[in-house]
Amino acid sequence: PVEISDLVNNAVDYYKGAAVQKGISLSSRLPAEALPLIEGNEAMLQKALNILVDNAVCYTPAGGHITVEASLQSRNVIIAVQDDGPGVAPEHQSRIFDRFYRADKNRTDRAHSGLGLSIARKVVDDQGGELTYKTSETHGSVFSIILPCLPVRKA
Repeated sequence: PVEISDLVNNAVDYYKGAAVQKGISLSSRLPAEALPLIEGNEAMLQKALNILVDNAVCYTPAGGHITVEASLQSRNVIIAVQDDGPGVAPEHQSRIFDRFYRADKNRTDRAHSGLGLSIARKVVDDQGGELTYKTSETHGSVFSIILPCLPVRKA
């Protein structure tokens, strides 16, 4: 069993310093009531979430905002990483989860090799979940990890 709020808090705590250095606001939003547990490999799910937060910190410009939010929808827990960075151009959106794919071929950023999103998707898939991308309604990106909740046991 994995506690989703722990994953969210760990990711935000880990990247808070990098966000502050870059002049970015990084925050979490968790529901007042505890979310149901999910079943999975906690270390691997943390890795997948960290990849999403790392990308958000990397691509969001100074003065930007990143929110890591967890919520319950139906029988799924959703962790959404939303930023107000440049987003992904429509012509690149279908390929962003491909191994080694980089939308900006001119980038020489050695910290990002074009593998992160493909690794995150594989991890989430292996946990019985789904990793999605959509353009934010305002500006930027929303990457969502959707994971099934553990069944509620009756006494």
